[in-house]
Amino acid sequence: MSKNLLHFTNCWHEELAKAYKLKLVDNAEDADILIVRDPLDRRFYDVIEYLDKNGNTEGLTFEEYVFGEKNPIAKRLGITRKFDTVDRLREFKFLSLAQHVRWPSNFVAMHPKTQTEPNPYFSIHKTNEQLAKYLNVKTKMFELPEQLFESNTVDTALRADFQMHNDLDYHIIQKLRELGEFGEFDAT
Repeated sequence: MSKNLLHFTNCWHEELAKAYKLKLVDNAEDADILIVRDPLDRRFYDVIEYLDKNGNTEGLTFEEYVFGEKNPIAKRLGITRKFDTVDRLREFKFLSLAQHVRWPSNFVAMHPKTQTEPNPYFSIHKTNEQLAKYLNVKTKMFELPEQLFESNTVDTALRADFQMHNDLDYHIIQKLRELGEFGEFDAT
């Protein structure tokens, strides 16, 4: 029986679908599997691909393109209130956060490379292993697209503004992080 992965651009879904023979679907109601990555990184890649393909900035700055979309994960899932997040996420049979950047709780330096850091609990490699276990198959190897930047090198002020602009998406990310780290959702 084929499993359905809810498709988002620049979340390595095409590679996972090909490796595990998953069907990519655009409708959340048809999906069994939800895998997302840090929303800012995903959005950066969307904008970079768009500008590479179209070439015309149409008079907008890179930041204006980045902020041109708001809460795409929440919209795709039909989540309009934070209160509904956990119930909606529980409808999926497999959930994973393929990439996450965390703000360390104790830092002194105000430098982007030390202020945020990749969360070691969440990576595409860990997601790959967990997905194989869920599907009861051997872990598949696949080539990832070239990464153009490291998440923790993105300006922290821009990251903070983007998180505020996409508060519902980051609430979803928080819930997926809780599930991945602690095995359950926090009730709040």
